Amino acid sequence: MTLTAGMILCAGILAATLTTTDPEWWELYFSRLGMTDDLSATLFNGGLIAAGVVITASAVMMRIWLISTPLIAEAKYRHAARVVPFFVATLGMSLGAIGVFPLSVDKAAHDNSSLLMLSSFACLLIVHRIFLRQLSPRLTRLAAIAGVTMVASMAAMTLGWINLTLFEAIGFTVILTWVHLLEVQLRSLAPAFGWKPSANSQRLSLSPIWGTSKVALLSIQ
Repeated sequence: MTLTAGMILCAGILAATLTTTDPEWWELYFSRLGMTDDLSATLFNGGLIAAGVVITASAVMMRIWLISTPLIAEAKYRHAARVVPFFVATLGMSLGAIGVFPLSVDKAAHDNSSLLMLSSFACLLIVHRIFLRQLSPRLTRLAAIAGVTMVASMAAMTLGWINLTLFEAIGFTVILTWVHLLEVQLRSLAPAFGWKPSANSQRLSLSPIWGTSKVALLSIQ
């Protein structure tokens, strides 16, 4: 689902760049594409909103995959089943909010949504390091690379070596790529163990993404 979100976002940005009446938008930031009162702004903001909805929906699936594995018997995976989907959902909602609140409509809400998106991704990297790093050494290494890349690109932007547009391009690429790889990893958990969900676990999979203490009562057959 995250891959689909990335494709939607790229399509929206590409369509906006081809139809914008502001040829110098790239000198400032991507958000400039959503500030004009024309078709390009609709395409750009609509792409952000649609991509955000898809990522938010993927959080529900990630929770289902996490609680649908025998590993849920371990405390760290029960914690992961609560916090990982939560931060994926906040990342998706903040991405959508960037489109809902263009800079020309509400600068404070737009900037806060951008900050929340970056914070959600940072929290995902930390949570993965704490609870899920043993699942995939490769994904753990990529998480470290992603974190270093974000910090380095932010430092380069602060020093004036790159502009905000390039930083945003790097950020979108790093975030969506790593979250997609996380999604693939979590999706592989249940089938990898040949586990069939019981009636009790199927009911629990419909519980809120932040989870309840009932997760510990899963019956594994």
